[in-house]
Amino acid sequence: MARLLCLRTLAELLLSLVLLSDLLALRLLTELLGLGLCAELLRLWSLSDLLALRLLTELLGLWLLTQLLLVRLLGLLMLLGLGLLVLLHLRVLAELLCLGLLIHLLSLRLLIHLLSLRLLARLLSLDSPSSGLILETHW
Repeated sequence: MARLLCLRTLAELLLSLVLLSDLLALRLLTELLGLGLCAELLRLWSLSDLLALRLLTELLGLWLLTQLLLVRLLGLLMLLGLGLLVLLHLRVLAELLCLGLLIHLLSLRLLIHLLSLRLLARLLSLDSPSSGLILETHW
């Protein structure tokens, strides 16, 4: 009976850790991949956008892994009989870790966009009539 109660509490913790918005974002991402829009993304998006999308999916995977590891750790700690306050502190630490990963992702995406803008400016300066080199652009 105690084991069933522990499993029920663990399931409730899992549901409270995964927010509805995260589930909707994951569903949207899997639907986009399932619809075969990868070819459209390759045609319409720049390389920096694709790299940012890949980093975003990797971050989502890291976030889910962090949450699953946290739930597993919480279940183990509950079996050991640690208090609820310790469990809440661990959840806050995991959320801060996810926030730190998100901040790194946003700064990396900004860096990618700045580099792509710098490359675009360089290409446009090569395309000027004074340079003697005309670049063809395909939209």
